[in-house]
Amino acid sequence: MLSASTGVDKGIKILSNINMVVAISLMLFVITFGPTAFILETFIDSIGQYFSSVPTIAFQLYPFEGQQGWTSGWTLTYLIWWLAWGPFVGIFIARISRGRTIREFCAGVILVPTLFSMLWFATFGGTGFYIELFGAGGIAELVFQDVTKALFVFLDFFPLGTLLGLVAVLLVFFFLVTSADSGTFVLSMMTTGGNLDPPVAHKLVWGVLIAVLTVGTLASGSVEVAKAMAITGALPFSVVLLLQIVGFLRVIRSELPRRDRPIEARGRVVGPAPETQAQAAE
Repeated sequence: MLSASTGVDKGIKILSNINMVVAISLMLFVITFGPTAFILETFIDSIGQYFSSVPTIAFQLYPFEGQQGWTSGWTLTYLIWWLAWGPFVGIFIARISRGRTIREFCAGVILVPTLFSMLWFATFGGTGFYIELFGAGGIAELVFQDVTKALFVFLDFFPLGTLLGLVAVLLVFFFLVTSADSGTFVLSMMTTGGNLDPPVAHKLVWGVLIAVLTVGTLASGSVEVAKAMAITGALPFSVVLLLQIVGFLRVIRSELPRRDRPIEARGRVVGPAPETQAQAAE
C-alpha cells in the first residue's frame, strides 16, 4: 500500500527496478558459478524444442491417452488463471507504456520478457538438471517431499548459499509486492472513471481489500481456493477478452492507410504535398 500510494513514478518504479536488478544479479551469479556451458546449451536447445513442438502441443488434449487430468489441472487451469490476471497486468502495462508505439509495446511486453523467461528457466532448471544428472542430486526427491525447501537446498550448492537464500526471499517478496501494486493501482483506476493517477484513498481501500483476501486464502491452507476464485472471475471475462480482440483489430484496420487514396494522403510524404509546393510557388 505504501509503494502503490506513492504513484507509478516513485514507489512502484523504485521497487520494480530493485526487483529486476536483484533478479538479474541472482541469475548471473548462478550462470557464472554454475555449469555455464550446460546452461547455455539448455537455453538454445529449449528454444528449438519450443518452436518445433508448440504447434502440436497447442492442440494436445490427450483424449486417447487418459491424461486429461494433467491438462485440466495444469494447462487449462493456468490458462484461465492468466485470463483472470490479464486485466490487471494489461491495463497497468498500458498505463506505464503511454506514449510508446505498438511495435515498442510488443517488443517490451512480449519479446523481451519471453526471452528473459527462457534464459531464467534454462539457468535455474538447467542447473537443477545438471545437479541431478552429474552432481550430488537429491533436489527432485526433495521437491516431492517439501517443495518450499528445494530452492534453498539448490542455492546451498553455490558459494555464499545462506546469503543467496536471503536474497531469494527478498526477491520473492518484491515480486509479490510489485504484483499487488499493479492490482491495487488498476482497481483504483477502474473505480475512478479511468483516472491515470487515482487518489491515495482509493489505493489504500483496495490495498486493504486485497490484503484481507490474501490472508483469507492463506488461512484456508489450500491452493484450490485460489484456483476457484480465479476461475470464477476468469471464465466470464474470457468473453470480454474476445470482444476486446475484435475491437482492437477494428481500430487497427481503421488506422491503416487507405490504398485507394493518393500517395500524398497516406502520410508517407516527407516534404510538402505537390499542391502545397505549387501554392507556395504562386
